Amino acid sequence: MTDVEGETLKEILQITKSQEKAGCPQHPIGGSISALVRIFLHICEAISYTHAQNILHRDLKPENILIGKYGDIRIIDWGIANYKQEKETEDFTYSPTLAADLTIPGKLAGTVTYLAPERLKGLPASIATEVYALGVVLYQILTLTYPFIRKNIKDFKNNISQEIFIDPKEKAPYRDIPEQLTRIARKCLEADPEKRYKTVDELIQSLKNYIDGRPEWIFTTKLDMQRKEDWRFQENILLAKHIAITRHTDIAEWVSVMLSKQAFAKNIRIEAELFFQEKGQGLGFLLSQP
Repeated sequence: MTDVEGETLKEILQITKSQEKAGCPQHPIGGSISALVRIFLHICEAISYTHAQNILHRDLKPENILIGKYGDIRIIDWGIANYKQEKETEDFTYSPTLAADLTIPGKLAGTVTYLAPERLKGLPASIATEVYALGVVLYQILTLTYPFIRKNIKDFKNNISQEIFIDPKEKAPYRDIPEQLTRIARKCLEADPEKRYKTVDELIQSLKNYIDGRPEWIFTTKLDMQRKEDWRFQENILLAKHIAITRHTDIAEWVSVMLSKQAFAKNIRIEAELFFQEKGQGLGFLLSQP
């Protein structure tokens, strides 16, 4: 194997954490969330490539990420990597007392701290479990600590129902953690795999949006026709704008509803399901930009 000079991401994060506690100048990489996120992006791109080759790493963690002396990034320790499959093929046993930072060589391939909850149910490693592991790594990048404390497999099984995601800004208030990265980490670490990023490429796009300064849409509220604060109503009259939409004057009955500017002062995106009743003749949108 090629001899690469540098440090593992785990070493960088540990050094930075010690420096913060001691009040010393921080590691040039570990002290910069921006630098760490760019490294994390490269890690995700490498994993996306391996997924495209139908391969899962299955043991993603900072100690398996090597940061070279000149900025090159390598993912190492592919000892338990395997092809994507529906069922695990190994038939090894494991000790329930294995430490959280040790790789488990049997059916629960990986490291306890980075294992997705569904792995305890016997589900195989998947893209969703790799997204979860990447979420743990991102959480460590943001906070210099783990999102969940798991001593070993037995402890993980006994306490999984009590695991609660703590906002990174609450976990590490002394670090300048962007809200956008908090949302990305939270989505990666959803207990339900269906709520995570479906692919690492989706995760990469969110990271690029953050790096490029592009905001992401945030769910604000569910509009309710019965809640008057959400709307302003117009009189039911025929206006020139209605004729412009319909091109007919015989359709005189309109229901016009405007979003309340007080309730939604910023840019918004509206998603809706529309159903026409028996007498409904059509639908028109008039978008007014001040």
